Amino acid sequence: MRFKANSLIFWIKYPKVRMLKFICSLSLFVVFLQSQDLKLNKYSSNKIESYENSFIQNDRYKFYFSNSGDIGGAGANVSTYDGFPVIFIGGSWLSGYYSDTLFVNGQLISSLNRDYLPGKAGSDPTSLNNKIYTVKTSDIPFGESWVNWISAVELGAGYYDGDDDGVYSPVDKNLNGKWDPDEDKPEIFGDITSWFVANDGQPSNLRRFREMFPLGIEIYYTIYAFPFSGIDALRNSVFFRLKVKNTGKYADRLSGVILSFVLDADIGDYTDDYSGSDLERKGVLTYNFGIDSEFGSNPPAVFSASFLNPHYYKPDVTFIDINSNGLYDEGVDTPLDSAYYKSGIDLPDKYIRGAANTEIKSTMNFLSSHPLHGDPVMAFQQRNFQKGLDKNGNIIDPCTWVMGTVTGVPCSEINPYFYLNGDPVTNTGWLCNYDSDQKMLFSTAEFDLFKDNPVELHGAIVFGRGSDHLNSIEVVRDNFDVVKDYFNSEPGFPLNIEDKNSIYTVKDYVLYQNYPNPVLTGKEQSISKFSFEIEREGTVSLKIFDITGNEILEIFDGQLQPGKHTFTVDFSDFTSGVYFYMFKSNGNREIKKLTVIK
Repeated sequence: MRFKANSLIFWIKYPKVRMLKFICSLSLFVVFLQSQDLKLNKYSSNKIESYENSFIQNDRYKFYFSNSGDIGGAGANVSTYDGFPVIFIGGSWLSGYYSDTLFVNGQLISSLNRDYLPGKAGSDPTSLNNKIYTVKTSDIPFGESWVNWISAVELGAGYYDGDDDGVYSPVDKNLNGKWDPDEDKPEIFGDITSWFVANDGQPSNLRRFREMFPLGIEIYYTIYAFPFSGIDALRNSVFFRLKVKNTGKYADRLSGVILSFVLDADIGDYTDDYSGSDLERKGVLTYNFGIDSEFGSNPPAVFSASFLNPHYYKPDVTFIDINSNGLYDEGVDTPLDSAYYKSGIDLPDKYIRGAANTEIKSTMNFLSSHPLHGDPVMAFQQRNFQKGLDKNGNIIDPCTWVMGTVTGVPCSEINPYFYLNGDPVTNTGWLCNYDSDQKMLFSTAEFDLFKDNPVELHGAIVFGRGSDHLNSIEVVRDNFDVVKDYFNSEPGFPLNIEDKNSIYTVKDYVLYQNYPNPVLTGKEQSISKFSFEIEREGTVSLKIFDITGNEILEIFDGQLQPGKHTFTVDFSDFTSGVYFYMFKSNGNREIKKLTVIK
């Protein structure tokens, strides 16, 4: 069945779309009045019209997003799966402090958060350059999409600098009609890669919380997918990278910042959805409890989580603060750890010395309308939700919370910061008992956002549909585990995509974490084992590097037969700190981290 937003049937069957149309129309009317009476910023009256919508689709899903930061929906366009609605809208929330004063902002239309505008901070959101830039692996090298990427690079998009001249120039130097490693190309993550930038420039009187104002924050979005992959988990996933930058327009340092990914999934009939979180995977789940009026007896499940989170600095944890100023100073302080972010295919990962990646600290569910747990109506309530608390800042008691039930485990053993983290399949733990229109978010631990020192959050939205509503949960979990394994297996996205017909080369090795790790030097504890398996004969290299990238030790370099191989290393002469070991085999490469403690 093909839906059209202006069809009578769709209009009757999906009241949330009707409501969004009403909100958009009302917003336009309010914008007009305010622009006349209050003489707002000259671009504010164009905030609705300037949005550009795009989508990624295959035979199962159609996934929408917009250049104002809407993810999973765009305007009246809802994302569908097997022909029925599955996501109404998604986006992000940000909160923190400047000079001890709370700020919050975000983009989630269903909660009336519309704080982001297309483009960089201070730019005209109606500019034709502030659009969505898309590159496909099937595109002709150096063709239109590669040339258009020049404008994206001017706005902050990444690229592969083949000639190492610091300028993006998509030119076929040897005129052979294909890309070569000494030539430039866009930063590509998937079969389809879309990129755009937005900023928190919405004027105060057009925001959900009128006391808030623009701080000069920019969010660079990358949305990518492998819609035609032969790997089912990849075919059922859409990936996102949020890169958040403080331009310093208002403050050089924003402290105690929390970044949340928010998702309003609507599985068919949105009134019968259940929600939950997954402690192991640190993500959020939306599912049906039984038969859905749209999908029938086997409605799908939607799961979302991150793979990499923003970096943070902490004295005596991520670095030794030699000059005691509380900040990491390169060349002065001693790094104890290193954060990293994934880059696109053929680009190296980015390592940040003296820092570490944060963890997901909490998840939360909230409803469109509820006295204790509905949409935030005050700025501090959004902040509380991001901290895994109720609206008033209280820790939720799983045993007394009316929208959940605890089964099979003591309440004292439940982590209250990960909302409804039981297992619906086994019917144990803290489980949802309230079918309604559910919204979910997962939130990072706090970090500081320094001027021109951006942070990143990289994750995915995964779909799964099994034989019934509970089996769909099992399928979506399995899909996420496969996707996460691929994400973590290779710098850049792990798949070496060269074929234009979407045939993927899967890695033919397994690299294990060294054991023990950390290595506690002294007596026999100085010995650590490094193991890997290869499926075919080939040249193998295994080397150890320090945090500056200098090679410290070559463990092995030579030919090996298929099978499992183990090498031991004596770390008794190593100094304390973080090291990396790089494995290479048959064109594959993987890097893992280890720690040595004296």
